[in-house]
Amino acid sequence: MRLLHQRKRQGLVKALPCFFAITRVHFEGNGCTLLRWLNRSRKRQGLANPVNTEVRPTENLMIWRGKGWLVPAIVFVVSLIAELLTEDVIFKDDTYYQGERWPFACSLVVSAATLWRLGRKVFPTTTRRLTDQDSGQEVVFKDSHDFLFVRMEYWGPLLLLSSIGYLLFG
Repeated sequence: MRLLHQRKRQGLVKALPCFFAITRVHFEGNGCTLLRWLNRSRKRQGLANPVNTEVRPTENLMIWRGKGWLVPAIVFVVSLIAELLTEDVIFKDDTYYQGERWPFACSLVVSAATLWRLGRKVFPTTTRRLTDQDSGQEVVFKDSHDFLFVRMEYWGPLLLLSSIGYLLFG
């Protein structure tokens, strides 16, 4: 890599290949240095629009809040149980679950009922009110259980509509 940079400085290499650019960022972990180098080379070549060298921290996308992780877990477990029941216990056919629509639709209905019940009764949204002593302002904290920004109890009707749509339109 150093040999490549020495040759670049000497003018023997006109452009840094994409593979080397990617490996430099990957292995050295210093993408800002590479972007500065790209900006300098773009300025030398007379190109506009320099590359942005601002380094921002990685932001994590919040997929669930509270007990919201239970939504995909419950759908997965209930679907797995439905598949095991239809293939091994009831029909004793290894391809029945994949060939018919109704077992998966029934598993979605059971998941919908379970999530509706959990969201409404077991894990209700709680509200805490705190008062700031200095300013006297009231702050409200809501503890909710969301998955993909949808509250847990609303996944019940969504899954119910999904099961109907799957049965009708498959």
